[in-house]
Order: sequence, then C-alpha cells, then structure tokens
Amino acid sequence: SYSGENLDSGNFVIYATPVPGGTNEAAEAALDTELGRLAREGTTEEEIARARNRLLADTVVGNSV
Repeated sequence: SYSGENLDSGNFVIYATPVPGGTNEAAEAALDTELGRLAREGTTEEEIARARNRLLADTVVGNSV
C-alpha cells in the first residue's frame, strides 16, 4: 500500500502476515526461507519489474488522493 511518509527514506521494510489459520511461526519461517533465497540468488528481472510497476502505481494513487 502507498505510504508517502516513507518515500525516499532509504528504509527497507519486510513484513509478513500469516495465511488464515496459519501461525506467526510459519509466516516467519516462510520469510526466512525467502530472505535466504534472496541472499543466495539475488533478484530476477521479473521481480525488479514487478516492484518497479508497484512503486509507480502506488505513486500515482498517492498523488491522486
């Protein structure tokens, strides 16, 4: 979601929400797994494009509010 107060702050924020019926521990384990993959393999071009598109869309929405 859009948060204008963090724009260009240099923060790197990660959060996870358990699936319905899931546990915080399972969400944390899934997050740890993904962070491990990211550290080993880096990001794909598809992931970068998806993040860029999301940032642009959030900016457009934020500017129209």
